[in-house]
Amino acid sequence: MASQSETKSIFTNYITSPLSVEKLNGSNYDSWAADIKLWLRGQGYEDHLTQNPDKLVDASTLKREVAEGVDLMVVRELTGGIYFGKPRGFGTNGHGEEIGFNTEIYTAHEVDRIARVAFNIARKRGGKLCSVDKANVLEASMFWRKRVLALAEEYSDVELSHMYVDNASMQLIRYPKQFDTIVTNNIFGDILSDEASMITGSIGMLPSASVGDSGPGLFEPIHGSAPDIAGQDKANPFAAVLTAAMLLRYGLGEEKAAERIECSSGDTEQGILNCRHIFCWNRKIMFNVYSFYTWLLARLASMAILFLKNLFLRLRIL
Repeated sequence: MASQSETKSIFTNYITSPLSVEKLNGSNYDSWAADIKLWLRGQGYEDHLTQNPDKLVDASTLKREVAEGVDLMVVRELTGGIYFGKPRGFGTNGHGEEIGFNTEIYTAHEVDRIARVAFNIARKRGGKLCSVDKANVLEASMFWRKRVLALAEEYSDVELSHMYVDNASMQLIRYPKQFDTIVTNNIFGDILSDEASMITGSIGMLPSASVGDSGPGLFEPIHGSAPDIAGQDKANPFAAVLTAAMLLRYGLGEEKAAERIECSSGDTEQGILNCRHIFCWNRKIMFNVYSFYTWLLARLASMAILFLKNLFLRLRIL
């Protein structure tokens, strides 16, 4: 089982890693990036960024001691439950009053499938899985808990716990560090994943994936396409880039490539993203969407040139 120190944290990777306005991996930025560095220095931000590596945790709306060090994964069942259950519709009750109704229903196969995914993820992470339900009042949740408990016998190395959804929504705000991996049904996962995303201070910070038993998954920012702000140059771009890292890690099994996209953990080489960019985005002092992607393309080109240079040198040696 991976120890806590071996498990990457949202805030270790994206919020609290050591900051620097120096060059990444010795590569060159665009000329305008150097101007940004000078501007930061002139505004007094460079010292702040290099001397206070934990400052970015303040982007969260939660207190520092609550948000710092959080590392959790929400596994949400996506094709069943009340969103798709039948019967559903509109009608009239015995008193002649209009009604609307939906059905929360799960088969054993549906619960076992998502629970197995969650157990396997928890096994690769911190070894803890919390199943969220409402088994004190809902039969569908009682059935959910029954199936998860039965499957737990195959995963003796994973610590399983259960929590009612109302308590879970409170605990995510009160003490989110208690969670490692959460598994829950469609509607509860819809709500809890959005709540959890705000621990980072913005729903635009987190990637997500919809995956099935076979075939390619759908990887996208947790906020979706955000059509309501399309063309306004204000969508937070980080989730889109980090989604590429999630695709590489979970879709293609390319861990090293994913790490090169993500922020530096402090003791490894810098990734494509650096935490100073998050700091500046949250305070609207550095990037708009266009300039961010201009910088990102330049960064990718710089890394590609460096890769080809190293490859050429190795071929010459051979």
